[in-house]
Amino acid sequence: MSYLFLTLLFIVFGQLILKWCININGMKPEGFAPLTKFWLQLIVDLWVLSDLLLAFFIMMVKSAKFELSYACTFVSLSFVVVLYICVLLFNELIKTSKPLGFLIVIPRLIILSRGKK
Repeated sequence: MSYLFLTLLFIVFGQLILKWCININGMKPEGFAPLTKFWLQLIVDLWVLSDLLLAFFIMMVKSAKFELSYACTFVSLSFVVVLYICVLLFNELIKTSKPLGFLIVIPRLIILSRGKK
């Protein structure tokens, strides 16, 4: 279970770091060349790169220890966690459809997580 928690933690951390780095670098530029430069700068950023490598390693360990269908249900919780943390850290707005969507998704995740380990 700790591998699943670490996977969830690093996925959430990675998405928040990516959002933070995008906010620091400004809005996406227009045009192919400036956009390519923008994304390459993000990919080589040490925060983004270190989290990508760490999340990849944890996902490999998780995949070796658990059935993929079981483990991925826990990873899906990252959508819920990221939404609410982004509201707190980045002042993003929650529209009515998002919590309603989570009310539909979370019971399905609970049912799927009770599957065979």
